[in-house]
Amino acid sequence: MLPKWHTLECVPGDEPDRLTALATAPLASPWFDGHFPGQPILPGIAMIAMAFDAARGKEACEGNSIRLKSVKRVRFKKPVRPDEPFTLSLRREQKESGISYNFTILLEGEAACTGILNIELIAG
Repeated sequence: MLPKWHTLECVPGDEPDRLTALATAPLASPWFDGHFPGQPILPGIAMIAMAFDAARGKEACEGNSIRLKSVKRVRFKKPVRPDEPFTLSLRREQKESGISYNFTILLEGEAACTGILNIELIAG
């Protein structure tokens, strides 16, 4: 089993289709190995994985298992450094084409990464 590479602490909210979590990725995370020596930043794929982990957790609370179908419109605007706290915000949308999660990673109130996760429910 892999060591925990990030923390996600959900913040209670009033909107059932929204999820907000406080998050960090510790310097000991394997994502920082070689990315980049002396100036470590969290790779974009790690931010996408963290957003998917949060969406998977939200769906699990509803009794659903999910699979990632696609990732769209991802924009990286600011680097995320080791142990730097940030906020992960997700909004679930049901569309004719399926379920999507719009996500934003905020550093001190500014967008560091945005994108859309398209998911499908796995029959259980």
